[in-house]
Amino acid sequence: MTLIIGDYKAQFNMISAYAKELLRKNRDSTIKIDVGRNGDSKCVFKNLYICLGPLKRGFMGGCRRILSINGCFLKDPWNGQLLDAIGHDANNQVYPIAWGVPQREDKGTWVWFMQSLVNHLEIEDGHGWTIISDQEKTNLFMYAYMHIRVRCVYHNKKLNCAP
Repeated sequence: MTLIIGDYKAQFNMISAYAKELLRKNRDSTIKIDVGRNGDSKCVFKNLYICLGPLKRGFMGGCRRILSINGCFLKDPWNGQLLDAIGHDANNQVYPIAWGVPQREDKGTWVWFMQSLVNHLEIEDGHGWTIISDQEKTNLFMYAYMHIRVRCVYHNKKLNCAP
């Protein structure tokens, strides 16, 4: 079986090199890798977010402002999760935009994923956007959006240029 799917530990050790190569080949991409430390002070994988620049440009240039947000289980020794954001083009075909692999699926990782997506797609006020989810996670989009708006208002007040 190792010949077919490879060694999981070796693949996790190559995530940083994989991210660097993706960034080298795909300008304007966003790749976030979060790691932590375990009790032995060894690096432990937490989250991965990928949104490739060409996919963003294609989505923003030719697709409807509809995002389908989904999560699914991965079958591997660590039983991970896959979070994804899928768009819909003019022919109502799916168009991948971004994906993430969190250590576990919970509210915090969904907020992290949505904030990353909102920042990369430069969604400012959410006007004209439709979010579809099979698990009612759209409230997390609003949470991420409100967090960004509150931060903008705070920054503007700090500079004394709030409307």
